[in-house]
Amino acid sequence: MKSLTIIYFIFSAVSYANINRPDSLDSTNVLPKNVRNMSLRIMMLPTYDKFNNSGTEVGMGDDFNKNITIDDFIDGLENEDDKVLLESDLKAKGYNDFNMSAGQTTGDVNVEAVATTPVFALGVSNNLTLAVAVPYINADVKFDGGFIASNDLRDYSKTLLDTKANKYDEAKEKTDSAIQRTVRNKGYKPIKNERIKGIGDIRLMGRYLLNKSDDFAFSFTNILTLPTGKEKDVNKVIDVPLGDGQVDYEVGIGTTYKISERFSAYGGFNYNIQFADTTSERVPEKSTSSLSEDVDKNVKRNLGDQFRTQVSLNSKITDQIDLMSGYIYQYKAKDTFEGTQYEANRYKWLEQDTEQSLSSLVLGGRFHTMNMYKKGSFKVPMQIGLNYSMALDGKNTAKDNITTMDFSVFF
Repeated sequence: MKSLTIIYFIFSAVSYANINRPDSLDSTNVLPKNVRNMSLRIMMLPTYDKFNNSGTEVGMGDDFNKNITIDDFIDGLENEDDKVLLESDLKAKGYNDFNMSAGQTTGDVNVEAVATTPVFALGVSNNLTLAVAVPYINADVKFDGGFIASNDLRDYSKTLLDTKANKYDEAKEKTDSAIQRTVRNKGYKPIKNERIKGIGDIRLMGRYLLNKSDDFAFSFTNILTLPTGKEKDVNKVIDVPLGDGQVDYEVGIGTTYKISERFSAYGGFNYNIQFADTTSERVPEKSTSSLSEDVDKNVKRNLGDQFRTQVSLNSKITDQIDLMSGYIYQYKAKDTFEGTQYEANRYKWLEQDTEQSLSSLVLGGRFHTMNMYKKGSFKVPMQIGLNYSMALDGKNTAKDNITTMDFSVFF
């Protein structure tokens, strides 16, 4: 057998229709004719933090952290007489500015996801390799929300005894569950901890080796993504969609330069076209919040196309061990939405914060037995790999680092 290398994939996992954190480094490698490769890839995808629209690192639940005014606090009571009673007592004790802060609602969102992906690849010829990847995603979603009272509100609470005006505890209890109450009133499902699992979007890949010499190799890659994963649920405020519901077509060009017997460099870029489709969306009622009671089941959606470029270095440490390091930059144009059921400007609000970028450093290593197999000292041609991806900076993307392990056999 000639020198073999696993075919790597990037596939839709935790993020929905967005830039995915890179799990590996691309190459120009193809399989020899009639050689098959079966691999199992395991990606660990923690998602606690993100880069917001200004590139600042914040928690995934940052959108739930909202300032609550005294007026909002009073409004937390359901009985109108109780509202009047609390309002009167506040005014009597000098709290006349109902626009001042009563505190802040808080939200903490954590997602622990593992994507397990069998990949089958076949060397159709010495220049062409075809492959298919079928990801299975298992994600635990956890949410914790509450309310932190301001100093002014806490001071006011100390003035209350067992009087008729003491509606503070009731109002605070209502405010503690303000997020859940708002979600319920808007017609969403209650926010809860849950496990989401299923098949993601299947990817079909073809890589053609355009030219190869002793020092250079050029390859052309095509990837077709099929919408086999479950789409986002418009009735959930927090969801982990397993796919984005539309077809993608990606093309890529890559080149490898052999620097020496032990070092080689790679450079390449990919462009992913996300085809327009029709989908269901909650149409925002105002520009400052995505929460809405209004659902349009016939929204024309065009997800932004994606661009990815990579430069990397491969180091051959021994005949069995390789180390890799690389920088990857990704960009996604903003999404566009159109509809006729509501005012046109409300559909434009869906486009907010959908433009994305991400810079990542990827480190990897692999151990393979190909040379030992050719010498007859090992019975199975196989490979074990480990990759670690670190987010450097970004915009509207997940921040947390990911780890990927893979095991491959060739036959």
